[in-house]
Amino acid sequence: MISRYAIGVVAVVCISFSGAVWCATSVDVNEQQVKAWNQFSETLLDLHKRQIAGREIRKTEQSGRYGGEMAKKYSFRDVSYYDANTGRLLSHVRWDGERPEVYHIVEVFVYDDAGLLARDFSSIYLPWARNAPIRTFVNLHRHSGEVHAFRQFDASGQRLYEQCRGRVSNRPVEISLEYYEVTAQETATPEYKICFAAMPETAGAYLTPH
Repeated sequence: MISRYAIGVVAVVCISFSGAVWCATSVDVNEQQVKAWNQFSETLLDLHKRQIAGREIRKTEQSGRYGGEMAKKYSFRDVSYYDANTGRLLSHVRWDGERPEVYHIVEVFVYDDAGLLARDFSSIYLPWARNAPIRTFVNLHRHSGEVHAFRQFDASGQRLYEQCRGRVSNRPVEISLEYYEVTAQETATPEYKICFAAMPETAGAYLTPH
């Protein structure tokens, strides 16, 4: 579920994010992608602010420090923002421990009228590198019967991954595919069609988080 299209990292680094540990290495800088991903991140932070405005919010907070030679001098403050009335997680922001206005990670969760997760977005910066995020994600979700599916893109619209879990006709279904594993054979199965038939093929308008 990690994009293979990072944009310019100065060293190898491993950081824990959403229960996973990922590593990034140096690659060539793509200036057009830098601009697009920074814009995506700022729009996402604005969406976070709009989502929590005018609501009763419950916050949980945890502080820590990064590991590794490059990152060990950086601290962070993880804050999760919940709707106090529904209990739904609205967003999570990892703020810099020393510079309170600087964020390393922002995640925002958007729900449909039934209270089901419709889409979520995230952006990740290295603590010492603000040139551009090294990861961005747009996850579009679909709930149908007993199955929950999502399709993942990055902020450039590159399709990355898709997953479906649940039950179809009283049988368990678990589909987990990187973008290069989505073949005609895979998409022809009845389970795949039930999971993804109504799912957008592109991120479309959601490349601007809303």
